[in-house]
Amino acid sequence: MKTITIATDFSDNAWKAASYGASLHRGIPCQYVILHAYYVPSGGVVGVDVPSIISDRSKEVNEELMNFKTSFEDLEHHDDTTFEYVSRYGETSNAITEVAKSNFSDLVILGTRGSTNNWSFAFGSTTVDSISTAPFPILAIPSEGKLEAPEQIILASDYANFTHVETLEPVKQIAEAHKSEVLVVNVRKNEKSEASVEQGMEGLVLHNFLGDIPHEYFDLVDKDIDTGLLTFAEQKKVDLILLINRERKFWERLFRVSVSVKMGLYSTIPLLVLRD
Repeated sequence: MKTITIATDFSDNAWKAASYGASLHRGIPCQYVILHAYYVPSGGVVGVDVPSIISDRSKEVNEELMNFKTSFEDLEHHDDTTFEYVSRYGETSNAITEVAKSNFSDLVILGTRGSTNNWSFAFGSTTVDSISTAPFPILAIPSEGKLEAPEQIILASDYANFTHVETLEPVKQIAEAHKSEVLVVNVRKNEKSEASVEQGMEGLVLHNFLGDIPHEYFDLVDKDIDTGLLTFAEQKKVDLILLINRERKFWERLFRVSVSVKMGLYSTIPLLVLRD
Protein backbone atom coordinates (compact mmCIF):
# COMPACT_ATOMS: atom_id res chain seq x y z
CA MET A 1 0.00 0.00 0.00
CA LYS A 2 1.26 3.47 -0.91
CA THR A 3 1.59 5.96 1.95
CA ILE A 4 0.87 9.57 0.95
CA THR A 5 1.18 12.61 3.21
CA ILE A 6 -0.95 15.57 2.17
CA ALA A 7 -0.14 18.90 3.80
CA THR A 8 -3.05 21.31 4.08
CA ASP A 9 -3.64 24.78 5.49
CA PHE A 10 -7.38 24.48 4.71
CA SER A 11 -7.13 27.03 1.90
CA ASP A 12 -8.85 26.55 -1.46
CA ASN A 13 -5.45 25.96 -3.05
CA ALA A 14 -4.58 23.25 -0.53
CA TRP A 15 -7.93 21.55 -1.16
CA LYS A 16 -7.25 21.67 -4.90
CA ALA A 17 -3.94 19.88 -4.30
CA ALA A 18 -5.53 17.26 -2.04
CA SER A 19 -8.40 16.49 -4.41
CA TYR A 20 -6.08 16.29 -7.41
CA GLY A 21 -3.79 13.93 -5.51
CA ALA A 22 -6.75 11.72 -4.64
CA SER A 23 -7.91 11.72 -8.25
CA LEU A 24 -4.43 10.79 -9.44
CA HIS A 25 -4.32 7.79 -7.09
CA ARG A 26 -7.97 6.75 -7.06
CA GLY A 27 -7.19 3.32 -8.56
CA ILE A 28 -4.27 2.66 -6.19
CA PRO A 29 -4.62 1.45 -2.54
CA CYS A 30 -3.25 4.25 -0.37
CA GLN A 31 -2.78 5.19 3.24
CA TYR A 32 -3.39 8.95 3.39
CA VAL A 33 -1.91 11.00 6.21
CA ILE A 34 -3.52 14.45 6.22
CA LEU A 35 -1.30 16.97 8.00
CA HIS A 36 -1.92 20.51 9.18
CA ALA A 37 0.93 22.41 10.83
CA TYR A 38 0.31 25.65 12.70
CA TYR A 39 2.76 28.09 14.17
CA VAL A 40 2.41 31.18 16.38
CA PRO A 41 5.41 33.50 16.00
CA SER A 42 5.67 35.51 19.24
CA GLY A 43 8.20 37.91 17.75
CA GLY A 44 9.47 38.67 21.21
CA VAL A 45 6.36 40.71 22.02
CA VAL A 46 5.89 41.08 25.78
CA GLY A 47 2.50 40.10 27.18
CA VAL A 48 1.53 37.68 24.43
CA ASP A 49 0.00 34.55 25.98
CA VAL A 50 1.37 32.08 23.41
CA PRO A 51 0.28 28.87 25.26
CA SER A 52 -3.31 30.13 25.41
CA ILE A 53 -3.26 31.05 21.73
CA ILE A 54 -1.86 27.63 20.82
CA SER A 55 -4.55 25.89 22.89
CA ASP A 56 -7.33 27.84 21.19
CA ARG A 57 -5.84 27.25 17.77
CA SER A 58 -5.49 23.52 18.48
CA LYS A 59 -9.26 23.26 19.03
CA GLU A 60 -9.94 25.15 15.80
CA VAL A 61 -7.54 22.89 13.89
CA ASN A 62 -9.28 19.74 15.11
CA GLU A 63 -12.62 21.08 13.91
CA GLU A 64 -11.17 22.03 10.53
CA LEU A 65 -9.57 18.60 10.17
CA MET A 66 -12.91 16.91 10.80
CA ASN A 67 -14.53 19.10 8.14
CA PHE A 68 -11.71 18.20 5.78
CA LYS A 69 -12.18 14.52 6.63
CA THR A 70 -15.83 14.58 5.60
CA SER A 71 -15.06 16.18 2.23
CA PHE A 72 -11.90 14.22 1.45
CA GLU A 73 -13.28 10.78 2.23
CA ASP A 74 -16.29 11.56 0.07
CA LEU A 75 -14.00 11.64 -2.99
CA GLU A 76 -13.43 8.56 -5.12
CA HIS A 77 -10.83 6.26 -3.51
CA HIS A 78 -9.72 2.65 -3.83
CA ASP A 79 -11.74 0.38 -1.54
CA ASP A 80 -8.64 -0.51 0.51
CA THR A 81 -7.59 3.09 1.13
CA THR A 82 -7.19 4.26 4.74
CA PHE A 83 -7.05 7.72 6.32
CA GLU A 84 -5.24 9.39 9.22
CA TYR A 85 -5.48 13.02 10.32
CA VAL A 86 -2.62 14.75 12.13
CA SER A 87 -1.97 18.25 13.48
CA ARG A 88 1.45 19.52 14.53
CA TYR A 89 2.64 22.70 16.15
CA GLY A 90 5.71 24.10 14.44
CA GLU A 91 7.01 25.37 11.15
CA THR A 92 5.35 23.74 8.18
CA SER A 93 8.38 22.34 6.36
CA ASN A 94 9.76 20.80 9.58
CA ALA A 95 6.39 19.23 10.41
CA ILE A 96 6.10 17.77 6.91
CA THR A 97 9.54 16.18 7.14
CA GLU A 98 8.85 14.79 10.62
CA VAL A 99 5.48 13.25 9.73
CA ALA A 100 6.54 11.95 6.31
CA LYS A 101 9.61 10.24 7.79
CA SER A 102 7.71 8.73 10.71
CA ASN A 103 5.10 7.27 8.36
CA PHE A 104 7.66 6.19 5.73
CA SER A 105 5.72 8.19 3.17
CA ASP A 106 6.16 7.31 -0.49
CA LEU A 107 4.94 10.76 -1.55
CA VAL A 108 4.16 14.19 -0.11
CA ILE A 109 1.56 16.37 -1.82
CA LEU A 110 1.69 20.16 -1.50
CA GLY A 111 -0.04 23.13 -3.05
CA THR A 112 2.36 25.66 -4.53
CA ARG A 113 0.60 28.48 -2.72
CA GLY A 114 -1.52 28.67 0.39
CA SER A 115 -2.96 31.15 2.82
CA THR A 116 -0.51 33.57 4.39
CA ASN A 117 -1.36 34.35 8.00
CA ASN A 118 -0.06 34.06 11.55
CA TRP A 119 -0.74 30.34 11.66
CA SER A 120 1.17 29.02 8.67
CA PHE A 121 3.70 29.90 6.03
CA ALA A 122 2.76 30.34 2.40
CA PHE A 123 3.03 26.99 0.65
CA GLY A 124 5.16 28.65 -2.01
CA SER A 125 8.20 28.89 0.28
CA THR A 126 7.33 25.59 1.97
CA THR A 127 7.26 23.80 -1.38
CA VAL A 128 10.58 25.30 -2.40
CA ASP A 129 12.15 24.14 0.86
CA SER A 130 10.66 20.66 0.57
CA ILE A 131 11.72 20.10 -3.05
CA SER A 132 15.23 21.36 -2.34
CA THR A 133 15.94 19.36 0.81
CA ALA A 134 13.32 16.67 1.52
CA PRO A 135 14.46 13.04 1.09
CA PHE A 136 11.09 11.91 -0.26
CA PRO A 137 9.15 12.50 -3.52
CA ILE A 138 7.13 15.72 -3.75
CA LEU A 139 4.04 16.36 -5.87
CA ALA A 140 3.61 20.14 -6.21
CA ILE A 141 0.14 21.19 -7.38
CA PRO A 142 -0.31 24.65 -8.93
CA SER A 143 -2.88 27.06 -7.60
CA GLU A 144 -3.70 28.18 -11.14
CA GLY A 145 -4.62 26.29 -14.26
CA LYS A 146 -7.03 23.46 -14.97
CA LEU A 147 -5.98 20.11 -13.55
CA GLU A 148 -6.72 17.16 -15.79
CA ALA A 149 -6.26 13.40 -15.60
CA PRO A 150 -2.75 12.76 -16.95
CA GLU A 151 -3.17 11.71 -20.56
CA GLN A 152 0.41 12.77 -21.24
CA ILE A 153 3.29 12.82 -18.75
CA ILE A 154 6.71 14.36 -19.34
CA LEU A 155 9.65 12.45 -17.88
CA ALA A 156 12.60 14.83 -17.94
CA SER A 157 15.71 12.74 -18.46
CA ASP A 158 19.38 13.19 -19.25
CA TYR A 159 19.72 9.38 -19.60
CA ALA A 160 22.13 9.23 -16.69
CA ASN A 161 22.31 6.59 -13.97
CA PHE A 162 19.08 4.62 -14.20
CA THR A 163 20.67 1.90 -12.08
CA HIS A 164 17.92 2.42 -9.49
CA VAL A 165 15.15 2.44 -12.04
CA GLU A 166 12.64 1.52 -9.33
CA THR A 167 12.76 5.22 -8.46
CA LEU A 168 10.39 5.66 -11.41
CA GLU A 169 7.78 3.26 -10.03
CA PRO A 170 5.37 6.13 -9.16
CA VAL A 171 5.17 7.32 -12.77
CA LYS A 172 4.65 3.74 -13.91
CA GLN A 173 1.76 3.32 -11.45
CA ILE A 174 0.14 6.58 -12.52
CA ALA A 175 0.61 5.89 -16.24
CA GLU A 176 -0.89 2.42 -15.94
CA ALA A 177 -3.81 3.63 -13.81
CA HIS A 178 -4.72 6.42 -16.23
CA LYS A 179 -3.52 4.83 -19.51
CA SER A 180 -1.15 7.76 -19.93
CA GLU A 181 1.50 8.30 -22.58
CA VAL A 182 4.99 9.08 -21.27
CA LEU A 183 7.05 11.64 -23.21
CA VAL A 184 10.74 11.17 -22.34
CA VAL A 185 12.36 14.56 -22.86
CA ASN A 186 16.07 15.37 -22.87
CA VAL A 187 16.96 19.07 -23.02
CA ARG A 188 20.55 19.82 -23.98
CA LYS A 189 22.20 23.21 -24.23
CA ASN A 190 24.58 22.45 -27.06
CA GLU A 191 23.14 21.51 -30.45
CA LYS A 192 26.39 19.77 -31.37
CA SER A 193 26.50 17.52 -28.33
CA GLU A 194 25.82 13.84 -28.95
CA ALA A 195 24.58 11.06 -26.71
CA SER A 196 27.29 8.84 -25.24
CA VAL A 197 27.29 5.05 -25.32
CA GLU A 198 26.52 5.08 -21.60
CA GLN A 199 23.48 7.30 -22.16
CA GLY A 200 22.31 4.96 -24.89
CA MET A 201 22.50 2.02 -22.50
CA GLU A 202 20.61 3.98 -19.83
CA GLY A 203 17.94 4.78 -22.42
CA LEU A 204 17.55 1.06 -23.10
CA VAL A 205 17.10 0.41 -19.36
CA LEU A 206 14.37 3.06 -19.28
CA HIS A 207 12.70 1.61 -22.40
CA ASN A 208 12.58 -1.86 -20.85
CA PHE A 209 11.26 -0.48 -17.57
CA LEU A 210 8.35 1.35 -19.23
CA GLY A 211 7.49 -1.81 -21.13
CA ASP A 212 3.98 -1.68 -22.63
CA ILE A 213 3.30 1.85 -21.41
CA PRO A 214 3.05 4.07 -24.52
CA HIS A 215 6.16 6.24 -24.60
CA GLU A 216 8.04 8.44 -27.02
CA TYR A 217 11.45 10.14 -26.95
CA PHE A 218 12.22 13.81 -27.64
CA ASP A 219 15.58 15.58 -27.83
CA LEU A 220 15.43 19.38 -27.41
CA VAL A 221 17.98 22.17 -27.53
CA ASP A 222 17.57 25.14 -25.18
CA LYS A 223 20.09 27.14 -23.19
CA ASP A 224 17.75 26.99 -20.18
CA ILE A 225 16.63 23.46 -19.27
CA ASP A 226 13.59 24.59 -17.29
CA THR A 227 12.39 26.96 -20.02
CA GLY A 228 12.78 24.25 -22.65
CA LEU A 229 10.78 21.76 -20.58
CA LEU A 230 7.94 24.15 -19.78
CA THR A 231 7.68 25.41 -23.37
CA PHE A 232 7.53 21.84 -24.67
CA ALA A 233 4.99 20.90 -22.00
CA GLU A 234 2.71 23.78 -22.98
CA GLN A 235 3.01 22.96 -26.68
CA LYS A 236 2.10 19.32 -26.08
CA LYS A 237 -0.57 20.21 -23.50
CA VAL A 238 1.06 17.89 -20.99
CA ASP A 239 -0.80 17.19 -17.73
CA LEU A 240 2.11 16.27 -15.44
CA ILE A 241 5.88 16.92 -15.40
CA LEU A 242 8.17 14.44 -13.69
CA LEU A 243 11.71 15.26 -12.59
CA ILE A 244 14.36 13.14 -10.90
CA ASN A 245 16.34 15.03 -8.24
CA ARG A 246 19.48 12.94 -7.85
CA GLU A 247 21.64 15.47 -6.08
CA ARG A 248 21.78 19.13 -5.18
CA LYS A 249 24.01 19.92 -8.18
CA PHE A 250 21.38 18.59 -10.56
CA TRP A 251 18.65 20.66 -8.90
CA GLU A 252 20.79 23.81 -8.96
CA ARG A 253 21.53 23.22 -12.64
CA LEU A 254 17.86 22.72 -13.42
CA PHE A 255 16.44 25.62 -11.38
CA ARG A 256 19.49 27.77 -10.83
CA VAL A 257 17.93 31.24 -10.44
CA SER A 258 14.88 32.49 -8.57
CA VAL A 259 12.98 33.27 -11.79
CA SER A 260 13.38 29.67 -12.92
CA VAL A 261 12.24 28.37 -9.54
CA LYS A 262 9.05 30.41 -9.87
CA MET A 263 8.52 29.12 -13.41
CA GLY A 264 8.81 25.55 -12.24
CA LEU A 265 6.84 25.80 -9.03
CA TYR A 266 4.21 28.30 -10.12
CA SER A 267 3.51 26.91 -13.57
CA THR A 268 0.02 25.67 -14.39
CA ILE A 269 1.27 22.07 -14.69
CA PRO A 270 1.66 19.75 -11.67
CA LEU A 271 5.27 18.83 -10.90
CA LEU A 272 6.32 15.46 -9.48
CA VAL A 273 9.88 15.42 -8.12
CA LEU A 274 11.34 11.99 -7.36
CA ARG A 275 14.47 11.14 -5.37
CA ASP A 276 17.13 8.76 -6.65
